[in-house]
Amino acid sequence: MRALTLCFAFGLVALTPADSLSQPLPFGSSDDPSEHIRSAWIGRQNAVDVLGGFSLIGARWRSMGSINTTLLNRTLGARFRTSLRVGDEGRYEPDFDEPYDLLRQIDFVRLNVPRRRGVYARVGPIQRGRLGFGHLVDFFNSDVAWDERTIGAEFMMRTPSLDVAGFTDNILVNGVTGGRVAIRPLTWSRDERARTFEIGLNAVTDLTKNTNELPQITGFNADISFAAALVGEASFSPFASFAWYTGFGGGLAAGTEFKSNNFLDLARFHLRLAVLFDSDDFYPGYVGSFYQVQNGRSRILETESGQPVSTDRRVGIPLQDVDGGTGYEVEFRLVFFERFELWWQFRRRGPQALSERHFRLLFQTRRLRASIQQDRSGLRGLFTVLNDLGDQTAMNFETEYLVSGAFWIVVRARYSYERVADAPDGTRLYLPQRRFEPLGGLRLRF
Repeated sequence: MRALTLCFAFGLVALTPADSLSQPLPFGSSDDPSEHIRSAWIGRQNAVDVLGGFSLIGARWRSMGSINTTLLNRTLGARFRTSLRVGDEGRYEPDFDEPYDLLRQIDFVRLNVPRRRGVYARVGPIQRGRLGFGHLVDFFNSDVAWDERTIGAEFMMRTPSLDVAGFTDNILVNGVTGGRVAIRPLTWSRDERARTFEIGLNAVTDLTKNTNELPQITGFNADISFAAALVGEASFSPFASFAWYTGFGGGLAAGTEFKSNNFLDLARFHLRLAVLFDSDDFYPGYVGSFYQVQNGRSRILETESGQPVSTDRRVGIPLQDVDGGTGYEVEFRLVFFERFELWWQFRRRGPQALSERHFRLLFQTRRLRASIQQDRSGLRGLFTVLNDLGDQTAMNFETEYLVSGAFWIVVRARYSYERVADAPDGTRLYLPQRRFEPLGGLRLRF
């Protein structure tokens, strides 16, 4: 039944008629410049990268081969990545040790249609999950434990008066699933500011069964916003949001955004400032960057003290142990139309070590593409980001450089997590995992 519902939702999106909207759809990876790799609208643009080199995972080097395939046409864009690693102990088993690994070769498959149609659909690892203003779900991803990454799906349909969006972190629909409905009831008004008034309703649930007695995570969120001032293509928009998790606590957020989807025909940007007021058993963005390895059934083991790793020492604070508190949030994003992105967010949440920092940077030209994504949690304040990275850090760095002709050099580095033996109570336990992969090879276009 769940699979049938998901198929129906994608069918509804595909049949939605075109409309006059052309701004980027504010959901998931819709506006991720690393996936907007088209250089021209007409014609196909297909390529295969055949790469070879080395892979360092933990303290062990392996030889590595990789094939990356990019397929682009007028309606679909897709990228697939297949890697095989071999060392002195044989093949690296997590590359292919279960049928689901065939799905893990998908980097993304997405509708490649003009934005004015108000339609977005994508299959691949969830990497920029956010509902509304991020009060429930913020920077959520399904690949923080790289060898256990899941292939999810997300979609959005936008009309002048209504948005409908949804996602699941696994196309089997057995993990984190959520959605948003946003209504703009005053689109008939002659006042341009009144037409921007929006009421949003968000929900998220985790369908994965816990192995302990903790309740499943289910959360709800309502938000309102409107443009109090319009200056050319820019707007100044206050907002308020209330969110809660069933069986846990709730919180209130209020703030403002200054944004433009078309600044001088060069860029998009937004600046957000907000204050946060939370009860016990709640903090904003709990379903976030580390949720896959830090939730009611999973925990990260502590390794930074220098003492032997023990299942009794874990980092992070379980939701049921969170004390009420206040905080603030600052977020800035600047995109130069698929060529450059800078995205920075810091959320201060006291009095416990629950603050977070998120950073995205991308730069790409015809010969060079470089990107870095970093998420940090368990911080106590803004200046603690200068401390050692710690056990609650996820990072992905990748650069591609065209040396000459069709010869490319690719360097990848990833801070991820690997699953170790479960705790006696069934809790899944994870350790930080470091990867470094220098590669070189040919890009063949067809």
